[in-house]
Amino acid sequence: MDTAQLGLLFFCGFLLSRLFVVSRLPERIVHNLVTRELNFATLIFLLISLSACLSVLIPNAITAITVLPIITLLQRQWHQHGKDHQARVTTALALAVIYGANIGGVGAITATPANGILVAYSAMQEIPGEGILRFDSWLLWGLPLAAILVIMGWAVIMLTLAGRHAREKVEVLENWTAPKCRTQRHALWMAAVFFICAFILSTAMNFWKQELVLGLTIALTVILVLALFLIPFANDQAKSSPLLRPSDVASNLPLRGMLFVLGFVVLATTLVMLGAVQAIAGLLADALPADLQSLGSMVVIALTTSFATEALSNTVVQLGMFETILAHGSEGSAMIYPMMVVSLSCTCAFMSPLATGVNGLVFGEMRGASLWRMLLAGVFMNLAAAVTIAAWVHWVVA
Repeated sequence: MDTAQLGLLFFCGFLLSRLFVVSRLPERIVHNLVTRELNFATLIFLLISLSACLSVLIPNAITAITVLPIITLLQRQWHQHGKDHQARVTTALALAVIYGANIGGVGAITATPANGILVAYSAMQEIPGEGILRFDSWLLWGLPLAAILVIMGWAVIMLTLAGRHAREKVEVLENWTAPKCRTQRHALWMAAVFFICAFILSTAMNFWKQELVLGLTIALTVILVLALFLIPFANDQAKSSPLLRPSDVASNLPLRGMLFVLGFVVLATTLVMLGAVQAIAGLLADALPADLQSLGSMVVIALTTSFATEALSNTVVQLGMFETILAHGSEGSAMIYPMMVVSLSCTCAFMSPLATGVNGLVFGEMRGASLWRMLLAGVFMNLAAAVTIAAWVHWVVA
C-alpha cells in the first residue's frame, strides 16, 4: 500500500513540476533575487538553495530541467570575460544546480528515483523495518540533513571554483524582465496544498485503514489532474483555460542534456543485463565489515557507494549494494539502515556526469562547463557528503 501511495505522489510531483515550467515560476523567483544587490557568492548560495527546495517538492531530475534555462540565462552575464573566467563561472553555476537538485532528493522520499527504488526493493524483498520508509517520517529527518548538505555544497563550490569571483556583482541582464502571470500564484497554492495533503495522508497510514488512505491518495491525484488539465482558470488575457495542456507535459525539455541521460540509461541497462549487479555484489561481499550497523561500517558503505556511482551509474550500484547487504544477512529491522545509506549516497554523487540523471542533464546542457573542475570539486563533496550521511543515519535516523 505504501509503495502504491508513493508512486502516486511521484506522479503528482511530476505534474506540478511541469506547471512550474509553464508558468515560469522559478525564473520569476531567480529574477527577483538577482534584481537585488547581490555578489556571486550569494547568487551561488541562492541557486543551490532554490534547487534543493524545488527538489524536495518535485523529482530532482525534473528540478534540473526546470532550473536549467535560468542558469543558461545567467551565464551570459560573464560572456565578456576570458575563457578561464567563463569556465569557472559556468561550472560553478552548473554545480550549484547539480548539488542542489541532488541534495533536495535527500529531503523527501518522493524527490528522487533512488528513493523509489529503495521503497520498491524493500517491499519486494520484505526487508524488516521497511515500514519506516514513509513520506512524513522521511521529511522530519531528511529536511535538516538536506539543509546541512546545502551549506557544505556551497562551501565546496566557493573554495574550489568561485572563491576569486565571490565579490563580483551580479547585474540584471539586458532585456530580462520578470515573467508574471496568474498561473504562478496557482502553482504556488497547488504545490502548498499538495505538500500538506501528502504529509497528512502519509501520516494517516499509521492510524487509518491502508485501503482508505490509498483511496484518498487516488482521489487527491484525480483532483490534481482535473485541476491542471480540465478546470478552466482565468489567465492574463482575461480568458479562462486549463493550467496545463497535454503538450506541456513534454514541452521545453533540454534535448542535449536528455541525450546524455539516455546514453547513461542505455549503459546502465546494458550493465544490468551483463550481470554487473551480481558482479558488484561479489566484489564487495568481502570488502564490507561484518557488522553493518556501526558508524565506521556505514561510512565505508557511503564512500563505496558514492565513488562507485561515479563510474557505473547510481541504479546499478544501488542494486549491487543492496544485494551485498542482503548477503551479509543483517538481523532484524536494522538491515534497512545501511540500505538507506546506500540510497542517499548514490543520490549524492557529485563528481561525474555519469553518476546521476541530474548530473548528466545539467552538464550535458551547460556548454563551457569544465569536466576536470567538476571532478575536483566532486571529490571533496563526495567525501564530505558520505561521512555526513553515514553519521546522520547512524545517530539520527536509526
